[in-house]
Amino acid sequence: MIKNIFLIAIISLGFSGCKKDSNTPTNGVITLSSQKIGTQTFYVYGFSVSTGSLVQFSLGSAGNIPDWVLEDILDVGGNPVGANITTNPQNTQAFCINGSYGNQTEAENVFSAYKDVVITISTDKVTDIKPFQMYTYKDKAGKYTKFLIETLEKKISGNTFYFEASIRWVYQPDGTKHFSE
Repeated sequence: MIKNIFLIAIISLGFSGCKKDSNTPTNGVITLSSQKIGTQTFYVYGFSVSTGSLVQFSLGSAGNIPDWVLEDILDVGGNPVGANITTNPQNTQAFCINGSYGNQTEAENVFSAYKDVVITISTDKVTDIKPFQMYTYKDKAGKYTKFLIETLEKKISGNTFYFEASIRWVYQPDGTKHFSE
């Protein structure tokens, strides 16, 4: 009898630990920016997939390390000519491109239909992103996110150029390779 009660208590605790935090978003649209903010110590805002939020990040920081950071591609004169998405240096197999599409409608249709993770060749950086590209991201915990580059725009603040990317994303927090959305 005591064994049964103990077993039921353990199973109940196990199921209560699997409850999803309903306040943490698992999908949406974010804007990543390569704009450097600050005066002496510069930082950018990266994206944390597991929290569904933008986090402040500066090179060499030991605090919150985002999953994705937008970085400029610079020409020989130091001017931004494109953008990459990078991740934590220890995550060498983070990104896989799933396709490049001709327009927003085609890209959105493929993105919506993409339900099961397909990884071919993976890398630690998405180089020279373009609108209508779809990717799969695998974080260090082995959880997957699909994302679509919707826009990429060159912006200016004062006399400094930078890039902004609008990204649609869907995260699978349970670690399976199937997206329900």
